[in-house]
Amino acid sequence: MSTAKSLASMLKQNDDRLADLYRHCRLLQNIDNIVCQCLPDDLASHCQVVNFSNSRLVLQTDSPAWNTLLRYQTPDLMSQLRQHPPLRGLASIHIKTMPAIPAPPHIQAAHPRHLSPDTAALIRSLATTVGDPRLQAALQRLASRNKPD
Repeated sequence: MSTAKSLASMLKQNDDRLADLYRHCRLLQNIDNIVCQCLPDDLASHCQVVNFSNSRLVLQTDSPAWNTLLRYQTPDLMSQLRQHPPLRGLASIHIKTMPAIPAPPHIQAAHPRHLSPDTAALIRSLATTVGDPRLQAALQRLASRNKPD
């Protein structure tokens, strides 16, 4: 008989810290859905729930402009959110801005660099004096990058 616990049984335990974390994540997902329903679509797509604890809701926007717009809507938003059971005791909303991380720029592969004929000849002569066959092969590959005349 295996003594290993299934993930589901670990999450169902009432006294387990992992279960508490799981429940808090589920609560935040639920609150995020509620907040998105209460906001206009354009604002909702730039706002997300970060945390909810001690009757304080922390929201995050991806730019200062959306942060400002959300601040103007905070009084109405609070009254709408308090109508939902998990947020009945909501006392404050704190708004943070964290700019969206842009996708890294596309980096084009570098074109192979060419060696001058003199440099290629020098590397070939060096390759003949090396005793390690792998290093010798690498030097010969490098020397083959000489620029054709």
